[in-house]
Amino acid sequence: MLLVKTRIALSKINGIGLFTLINIKKGQVVWRYKQIFDRTFAVGDVTNLPLLTKNFVEKYAYLSIKSGKYILCGDDARFINHSAKPNTLMINDTRETEQVGVAERDIKKGEEITMDYRTFDRGCANSDKGYLKGE
Repeated sequence: MLLVKTRIALSKINGIGLFTLINIKKGQVVWRYKQIFDRTFAVGDVTNLPLLTKNFVEKYAYLSIKSGKYILCGDDARFINHSAKPNTLMINDTRETEQVGVAERDIKKGEEITMDYRTFDRGCANSDKGYLKGE
């Protein structure tokens, strides 16, 4: 669940991106998994979904390195684009069931929020997916 005010807009990185509507300080939590809001799927459950639904989950969810489950954000966090030099990081917090997204540096109002997918998405950790090429 996003914890900062944002909007989606066209991205220079890839299609649509997520942009902050406020200044974010380094270390500030920008995203946290909330079971009541975000959706969790076991890998086997995704495999058995109808094709269109399966494609949606595989496109917008991530396969958590921490839990091994697909996490589908219930808000526009699914529009955070990948960057090899991200302005936010997913970090482990022993009090949380999933990693927490924090600002790696100060992020200015209007800036696109980015993450390195390889640090939290098991599906990208050893991947050559198209959006990870040419970094």
